[in-house]
Amino acid sequence: MVGLNTLRMRLLGRILGILALFPLALSAQTDCTAQTEIPSSECEALVSIYHAFDGPHWVRSRPGWNQTQEPCGWFGIDCAGGQVTSLALNGDDLVGVLPAALGSLPALQDLDLRASNLVGPIPPEIGSLSQLNFLRLAEVRINGPLPPEIGNLTQLSHLLLDDCELRGPLPADIGDLLNLVQLRISKSTLASLPPEIGNLQNLENLRITGSDLTSLPAELGNLTQVQFLYFNEGLLTSAPWAELGTLPALVQLELTGNELTGGFPMDLLALPAIQVVDLSSNHLSGPVPPELVNFHFTLRVLSLEGNDFSGPVPAELAAMMSSPTLELQGNELTGEIPATFGTTSVSLYVDGNCVTSTDPVVRAYLARLSPGWEQSQCLGIFQDDFHTGDFSRWSGVVGAGAGP
Repeated sequence: MVGLNTLRMRLLGRILGILALFPLALSAQTDCTAQTEIPSSECEALVSIYHAFDGPHWVRSRPGWNQTQEPCGWFGIDCAGGQVTSLALNGDDLVGVLPAALGSLPALQDLDLRASNLVGPIPPEIGSLSQLNFLRLAEVRINGPLPPEIGNLTQLSHLLLDDCELRGPLPADIGDLLNLVQLRISKSTLASLPPEIGNLQNLENLRITGSDLTSLPAELGNLTQVQFLYFNEGLLTSAPWAELGTLPALVQLELTGNELTGGFPMDLLALPAIQVVDLSSNHLSGPVPPELVNFHFTLRVLSLEGNDFSGPVPAELAAMMSSPTLELQGNELTGEIPATFGTTSVSLYVDGNCVTSTDPVVRAYLARLSPGWEQSQCLGIFQDDFHTGDFSRWSGVVGAGAGP
């Protein structure tokens, strides 16, 4: 008969044997020479990326990485034809630098590393990804320039670099991306755009916001397919208005929050497909041109808010064919709102100027659009004139009753 102590020892041995298996399982790593799904060089590149992104300390679950012999089943990996075609990893627990190993996935079509704590610079090896269609690095702190090798990505259609802290100028090689449809860059120190950007004949969406741009190249007028053109929150003091006015497909033009001066750019009246023009928060000045009535019938929004336009609101604007929203808030407009606005389908906003109306129909129209329009009149420009001591423009306003 087996003693109790003997049984205890046998049971303990079995437990220890089972427990001994767990460290092996937990420490199991991918053997790139043993897997057969993709070339070993691509498998090794994925393992390098795993370590470069601090994979052993990932908080979020990303099954498979450096654990199994089936890399095509790893989280965020897609394969086709025995090669990696998509790599998508996101999350704030991704830390580390963008590794050169990214360039060792020659069949990659989609690289998505958005919304992570990764940092740059972008390695020049990325130029080896000749099949890449989508490069999404939004919220990756690049802290450096785009490498000139970016021009090798001739199949690239979408380049998304929002909130990337891009440094330095765009390389002239950007003009080699002839299949590019969308280019987005924000929160950068870009101070200039190369004229080669005009080579992007398939570009439909160009958005550069939060930059140090002070001017734009005239070659933007060559972008015959561009529909959305945004240069917001920069330092622009001028723009190639004549060239921009020739863009046949342009639907939305925004240059808000810059340092633009001069009068309204009349070249924009020629845009045949335009729906939105937003030039708000600049220093444009002079009278509001009555010729704005000649904007194409496609126009839906014209925003001149937060500029320095002065003089009256032209009566002709009440007849704008497309019945757009006309935003003239925060300028230095004065005088009586024309009676023509009493029967218009245009939506006129004039808060923060120094205009008035004695026509009850017009007053009701303005109150319907902006209930506090009267109380906001003359506040800003009175302060300006008080500081300068010049009250000459008030001669037509005193006694007219800007308030209720």
